[in-house]
Amino acid sequence: MPNDTLPDALEASTVYKQGYKGSKRYVRAVITKTSGTSVAAGAVFVLGHPHDAPVA
Repeated sequence: MPNDTLPDALEASTVYKQGYKGSKRYVRAVITKTSGTSVAAGAVFVLGHPHDAPVA
């Protein structure tokens, strides 16, 4: 698996995609704020077989 890491400094109004392919039963998103005054962040997880899911 390639080392796909997010940048150290995130830009405003930007979307980042991070993938995981493995056999773990549980995964967790950890978002750490290291500078600045505020952060608005969210995470979406697609589990199972996303190629079988509807696209709309």
